[in-house]
Amino acid sequence: MKKLFFILTIFGLINFSIVNAENFPDDTEEFNGHHYAVIDRHMDFETAQEFCKSRGGHLVTITSEDENIFIKELIHRYATRNFYRTGGLKNNSDEWTWITGEKFSYSDWFKGEPKNSTVVIFKDAKIGFNTYWKTAEKDEENPAEDYGLICEWDF
Repeated sequence: MKKLFFILTIFGLINFSIVNAENFPDDTEEFNGHHYAVIDRHMDFETAQEFCKSRGGHLVTITSEDENIFIKELIHRYATRNFYRTGGLKNNSDEWTWITGEKFSYSDWFKGEPKNSTVVIFKDAKIGFNTYWKTAEKDEENPAEDYGLICEWDF
């Protein structure tokens, strides 16, 4: 019986990996056991979350300074837009959490932030390609601010 359970468990893990491998984009970068992709498509928050989820991931959660530095480097290498959606949002208790349920243990807010309901990363080419955390509304559709997104996969 233990052998059968072990074989079924292995089969389940292999099957799980195959399902995720089909949805996992080729052009991701790995950092600390996670994979990330910068997606240059304009989407509101809900559509962006569904986009990442349908590929086996979620909008990026940034939980340390090292991870933030890595994400900033990704943006500078691949980004063509000025704003990128993350998985940060304000819950009903006005606390900032990640879409994974984690509370913020690290943040990199721009001066005067946070203001609105979701976190976006702002790439400012005017000041040496600096990046900052700013906020936006979930359903903000400002064409001048054309939001991309960053997906993350936890493996």
